[in-house]
Amino acid sequence: MNNSNLQNFYTLIQNSQELQAQLGAADSPESFAETAVRLGEENGYSFTTEDVNTFISQQRSRANAELSEADLEAVAGGKRRECPSDTRFTFCVFVSSCWGSAC
Repeated sequence: MNNSNLQNFYTLIQNSQELQAQLGAADSPESFAETAVRLGEENGYSFTTEDVNTFISQQRSRANAELSEADLEAVAGGKRRECPSDTRFTFCVFVSSCWGSAC
């Protein structure tokens, strides 16, 4: 898996409502991964649908792990970032860091 490309693309997604909306329009995990690959290629990143699925699984595992002290402070302090709410397929990563859709 080209983790560096995918991580950089993930960062790009977090800062682009347009890309989030395009990913959020996916209506299944398969079309989500395919859309992510296409958008990645359009923005100069190279990875596969398998890479996307592995990345998502890793993020879900981290989300199910115990919260760190910094995470607990962020939650207790009310720190929260909203994702666009007009999308169908949902995948959020950890404390409201979104990957292309509504939390």
